[in-house]
Amino acid sequence: MERLHAHKQYSIFLGIILSVYNLADKLYGAVYIVLMSRRGIDPLQISVVFAVSSLSLAVFDYPSGNLSDLYGRKKLAAIGFFTWGAGLFLFALADHLLLFIVSAVIMSLGVALISGSPQAWYIDKLDDLGMMEYKNVVLPRLNGFVSAFAIVGALLATLTGNIHLYLPVAIAGVAAIGLSIYVWFRFSDNYGTRTEDNIFKEVYVTSVDFARN
Repeated sequence: MERLHAHKQYSIFLGIILSVYNLADKLYGAVYIVLMSRRGIDPLQISVVFAVSSLSLAVFDYPSGNLSDLYGRKKLAAIGFFTWGAGLFLFALADHLLLFIVSAVIMSLGVALISGSPQAWYIDKLDDLGMMEYKNVVLPRLNGFVSAFAIVGALLATLTGNIHLYLPVAIAGVAAIGLSIYVWFRFSDNYGTRTEDNIFKEVYVTSVDFARN
């Protein structure tokens, strides 16, 4: 009975994380281009913000798996949500190109730290319970539930955006920071298998293995 309770609690925890993440993402995604345009950012400058965001995400995302293995999946996800939320707040308040670029870099760092960590945490927790097969039941259901929250996020963005364009992004920031606090204090963390004594060697070995494969 205890095992049944645990795996349901872990599933609800993951569902909350993914749902709020998608809600915040849709709030931001529905208005960010219009918000930049209204703040005087022209199409070429918006392309620059996109390019910097994509490049910084690629750079930050590369070692994120090693970092989560070393410092803890749940801990890295919590820090990632807080960082992403701070970037969203800065984006909501930005009024010139440099601030939009800085906020895009901060958001990319947050998203990179979040990337895959909640799911890896969840699968390891199921493994500890000896219930790995349960992920095949719950993950497809969670995908449908999370998609519903994405729709809610888009509708909420429409409603709040009609009041002021920065509101959806600011609400997304509040949701992300609130989620970071929830993730930090809920349940215990888990870690990945390490083969090296520091993070730089770990990333190097992973890179070599990746290149060979």
